[in-house]
Amino acid sequence: MQKAGYYRVCFSIDVGTHAAQLYVRKPVKLERMRALVKKANSIGLWTYATFVIGFPNETFEDIHQTVAYAYSLRLDGVIFYIAQPHLGSELYDVYLKESLIDERTAGVIQSHHSPAESLFGTKHVSAAELEALRNSAARGY
Repeated sequence: MQKAGYYRVCFSIDVGTHAAQLYVRKPVKLERMRALVKKANSIGLWTYATFVIGFPNETFEDIHQTVAYAYSLRLDGVIFYIAQPHLGSELYDVYLKESLIDERTAGVIQSHHSPAESLFGTKHVSAAELEALRNSAARGY
């Protein structure tokens, strides 16, 4: 693949804790990712990964663990996104059930914001705090 010009790989890891893995049903093996990133780096590929923070039950500690895991991988770059309950998704239904979203306004507001901005918080972290955590994590890398 390198001979064909392949020089960068993006890992869509998305989660950094076992609890988040279970919540989003993401079958990624976090320890296996360490070996994959190390191998990709060793053969000269640029590595980056995406992570999502702000799932409904996440706490500050959960988010800090995800950020710490992302940093520990020694990637060339990392992107942090904030979970957003898109209209019609299972996550949207969870936000409604947990009273984390106002059904009357969510569909209208969602289409008018930046992917880096958070309109909704978690049970433990406000939307503004999520944005601050995401910005801090991005700047800190």
